[in-house]
Amino acid sequence: MTTSEEYMKNNNIEKIKNLTEQEIQNMLGFDLAHIGINSDNEERADNDSSKIEYLFGLNKSDGGTYISNANILHFMKEKSYGKNGHIAISTNFIEYAVFYLKSKQIEFIEESARFNEKGELVSIYLDIMVGGFALRLVQKNK
Repeated sequence: MTTSEEYMKNNNIEKIKNLTEQEIQNMLGFDLAHIGINSDNEERADNDSSKIEYLFGLNKSDGGTYISNANILHFMKEKSYGKNGHIAISTNFIEYAVFYLKSKQIEFIEESARFNEKGELVSIYLDIMVGGFALRLVQKNK
């Protein structure tokens, strides 16, 4: 008999809930995608990105609305969500992750939602700040 079968047989609801939560976390695969740092303007973003490139050899590239260092740090060319910027958390299944987080009473900034050419959700900001950073949920590349 497997552990989960034993828990069900013994009506150990707490253990079943913990196993279920663990499997949901495994499926969603939450991971740090990048940190976006708000800059006043493009010149400041470029300057800060250049410092990171010089210090750590993390090559910079232009990402359109940001300048990236090795896709780890995104220096935003203009202020965006969050006092200091955002922390982007990636997930295997963004639609399921949104549903899961809404079940935890988490709200989203709906107007921040971004979609790909197929109309699929690829990113959205949570209506939460942590340490002056907004939280952004992003779809992992499939």
